Amino acid sequence: MFECIWHLPGFKNYQRCQSGVMCVEPYEPQSDKSHEKPGKDSELPGDLELRSESGARSESEVSTAPETRRRRRNQEQASRKRGRRHRGRLVGLFFGALLFAVFVCAMFFVYHAFSLKEHITAVREEASALQSGLLTEDRQQTARHLTVIASHLLAAEKDADSLSWRMASLAPYVGSDVRAVRTLAAGLGDIANNALPQLEQAVTIFSVQDVAIADGAVSLPNLAQAAPHLREASTSIHLAAQRLTGMPEAKVPELRSQIDEATELFRSVDAGIEAVANFAEIAPQMLGLNGEAPRSYLVLSQNNAELRPRGGMPGSWGIVTSENGKLGVEPFVSVGELGWLKEPVVKLSVEEEQLFTSKLARIGQDVNFTPDFPRTGEIAKAMWMERFGREVDGVIAIDPAALQHVLAVTGPVTLSDGTTLDGENAEEQLLHQIYLEKPVQQQDAFFAEAAVAAFTGLMTYQGSPLPCMFAIAQSAFEGHVLLWSAHRDEQRVLNSTGISGALVTETDDPRIGVYFTDQTQSKMDWFLRREVSIVSERVIDGALREYEVEVSLSNTMTEEQVGVMPGYVLGGSSNSQLRPGSIDTAIYLYAPAGGGIVESQFSDGGGFDSISTHEGLTVGLKTVILEPGESMFMKVHVQSSVGVLKEARLEQTPYTLGR
Repeated sequence: MFECIWHLPGFKNYQRCQSGVMCVEPYEPQSDKSHEKPGKDSELPGDLELRSESGARSESEVSTAPETRRRRRNQEQASRKRGRRHRGRLVGLFFGALLFAVFVCAMFFVYHAFSLKEHITAVREEASALQSGLLTEDRQQTARHLTVIASHLLAAEKDADSLSWRMASLAPYVGSDVRAVRTLAAGLGDIANNALPQLEQAVTIFSVQDVAIADGAVSLPNLAQAAPHLREASTSIHLAAQRLTGMPEAKVPELRSQIDEATELFRSVDAGIEAVANFAEIAPQMLGLNGEAPRSYLVLSQNNAELRPRGGMPGSWGIVTSENGKLGVEPFVSVGELGWLKEPVVKLSVEEEQLFTSKLARIGQDVNFTPDFPRTGEIAKAMWMERFGREVDGVIAIDPAALQHVLAVTGPVTLSDGTTLDGENAEEQLLHQIYLEKPVQQQDAFFAEAAVAAFTGLMTYQGSPLPCMFAIAQSAFEGHVLLWSAHRDEQRVLNSTGISGALVTETDDPRIGVYFTDQTQSKMDWFLRREVSIVSERVIDGALREYEVEVSLSNTMTEEQVGVMPGYVLGGSSNSQLRPGSIDTAIYLYAPAGGGIVESQFSDGGGFDSISTHEGLTVGLKTVILEPGESMFMKVHVQSSVGVLKEARLEQTPYTLGR
């Protein structure tokens, strides 16, 4: 018995025929699916399959099966080939479009890169013109410089914010470099939008051309009115500068160089504007202007031939007064007139006693043993009150290098003995020649007269006051002028400036300090040569910075000079360990706040004499004795606080000029 199964296109049922009789019944048509491609298990329309009831295939079925399978395979292969060709064309089109897009983006990236560089270069040139023009140009020209700078800053920000740069910031390897540039440009944009309008407003109110010194009086018209605008500008610039803190170093050398240069300019502007804002905020009241109460300041004339951490031994003390801007100077006295106190004039901390001994607050020559000048100011004020019963509003420290800078502007002064001090010889005359030419009993009077003459020359100067201001600013930058105010609101402003000479104890502003104190009780430091530098740094685990600091000292005096130098210069008579011509120096190395000293190496094979703390800072103390012609070398590794990636700044005892 056979079962005949007819597969007819368009029908869903089939007919059975038994005993050779075919039954024909009407079929129910179904939807036409002839357009569908046959699959592996599908059947071709119109095929006739014969199956026995037992499931055995018929002879016809066996004979037609291979042909059917071949047709199916051929159709499947053809279908796959068509699919592969189609997919290949799509992939090709995709990658072609992608490459074209990358090329276009690269072209735009390069275009904006060159444009950004041109704008930053223009900013530097315009800023230089602005700085040089401050002495000669009027306020309208100054405002024009600021407007041009603002336009270039905004254009630079626009270049760095372009689509091509945003896309490039996502790229591997160089993406972080691009992001660094964009961060820098965004900071420049902030300055253009927020700071420069305030500066333009300030220069329309106050101009440095209005500053005047006449008949010993200082005039700063409208500076107090400009101060709020300068403070707003300084705050905006400082906030923008903070965005650069901890920015990763660029990998591409050329880009790294450009970023470093721009960043340094950025920080320099930040520091400069902050200094101007600080000056505008406190100068009128510190000078007794605008109806403020008269002021008096104690001046310490430091002698760098006998080193102290922030300068030199304060050999002469005197008073400078200011009433409504009019300056006056009183006769200076030798530090010897203060006498040696039996008890400290202020209460010292345990740390101060250990590091500097009680001499810090008992002996006038040693009030600046500490590198924290505000503390020196407090002690000197108390000591002056103890000896002369007079209150002062602050303390100013100057040294011969500062006098030489000022005399280069105001002109030479001639002392009663005929000695002329000028912008070339003041330092050498006061630190060295005097000891060769004058007996000890005349030296104090010489120093006092020189200090008064220099101040008098400044107050009677008839030229433009701006060069004098720059000379004083340069002296402050080099550490040759320091200022402490007894008024807390003023000192709070001063503490954020370099002229304060304050120890920095904030972890987010790391400083490495290397300071020197003479222990020879001589004037031998004229012959002491020293080099201090940060020679390398590295970031550890992305969490902190480690620095390698090198210090070298040399005693340049020769044996021949020992034989002809006055005993007052050579010293050593009160210390049996020293022979004439030797230099006994205490070195204080301060690690950044929150950090510490990791390791150290000394050319003598030893180590630090002690490691302690001062105002929360880790301090290493080393005493070195150098005989004539002898040198020493030390290498110290220090770390900043964990999480602070801002680079540390190096602070040290100021050098004498040309050394």
